[in-house]
Amino acid sequence: MHPVIGKTRIYRGQVYTCIDAFEHITGDGRTVTLVKAETKCSDCGEMLIVGDFTLSYFFRRRLNRRCHKCRRPGAPVGRVRRIGALSQPWPVQQAMLRVLVELAAEQDDKISPKARGWVRRRDWIRALVERGVFEKTDTLGKGPYYRARIEMRRRKMIEVKGPAVRPLPLP
Repeated sequence: MHPVIGKTRIYRGQVYTCIDAFEHITGDGRTVTLVKAETKCSDCGEMLIVGDFTLSYFFRRRLNRRCHKCRRPGAPVGRVRRIGALSQPWPVQQAMLRVLVELAAEQDDKISPKARGWVRRRDWIRALVERGVFEKTDTLGKGPYYRARIEMRRRKMIEVKGPAVRPLPLP
């Protein structure tokens, strides 16, 4: 008996149980393990056998949820939860915005009227590191600073244009 037989996987609330596993030789000569699984159709409740896919497909990919009579590709089964916007900004985003507003206020008398409110990104990053909001390593690459800035832009807390950024008024 193959060790994967009897293993279960829950995908979006539906339980799949592996009922058979067998070896298969691919066209290029590799040997892979294919599995069959059974579940109940999400619409009519009839037992459904899905299968002849690899172990990695069984554990990592979307599996068929309906029988051939109830088949509706792309139609959601039950309520689909959408990932919505968070109600409040992250605490680190609030600190980043506070630092940006302070920098913009400090620079108002030093720059031209067209550039008022805009701060260079590198100055903002330097201020965030100096004030302890981020470590120097957090601002490199696609680290926490980058993810927080992207989320702030999505929430319309800041506006980015070229190498400059400015805070937007909160609604």
